[in-house]
Amino acid sequence: MTGRIHIKSLSYNSQIKGLHENCRVIADIGCGDHPYEEATIFVDKFPETNNQRGSDLVVPAGKKFVHGDIENLPFGDKEIDFLHCRYVLEHVENPARACQEIIRVAKRGYLETPSIFWMFLFRRSHNKHRWIINIENNKLVFVPNFFSDTFNGFFDNWWARDPKFRELMFSDYIHFFNCFYFENDFAFEVREKPVFVFDPTEQSSINSQLSG
Repeated sequence: MTGRIHIKSLSYNSQIKGLHENCRVIADIGCGDHPYEEATIFVDKFPETNNQRGSDLVVPAGKKFVHGDIENLPFGDKEIDFLHCRYVLEHVENPARACQEIIRVAKRGYLETPSIFWMFLFRRSHNKHRWIINIENNKLVFVPNFFSDTFNGFFDNWWARDPKFRELMFSDYIHFFNCFYFENDFAFEVREKPVFVFDPTEQSSINSQLSG
């Protein structure tokens, strides 16, 4: 089942929870200020600074926190039954190393990043998002971020003020965000130049998930 999936909304009670049924050890990597409540272990590289997030680290009461880096995860091989990682991979210094570590420690997992379409609208400079990520034939592809901060935060302000715009993004989630599920391992590639290859056959797969 490894590859792109469609998450219809941010209500993980039905969409994500079904991916880790019967999993005992669930790790949220890069939990930040919006932790995945179903996780049993929460991991963050910057527990005391907010340079990559808007507010303080949040760890649900009674849950375990581990200070760790996605490029050197403090877990044994396949120790994690399910790994949840959302809005982290676009920030890492070495995406190949991060992916290798995810594959090493996790039996299965869910990865989510902004899509190239999101990046085109919301614009993040390289010092904020090092990588633009796409999914090609169920492979995660990383290219250097070539965007700079423009539009003067227009789409960020629109998002904050207009519920209809937020509703539009959630209803068309697959184009704004990369939603990726894996079992045991997955393919990835880091390219030196910002080139993506869009496969038209992938759209038919997306359409079948949306109609299902």
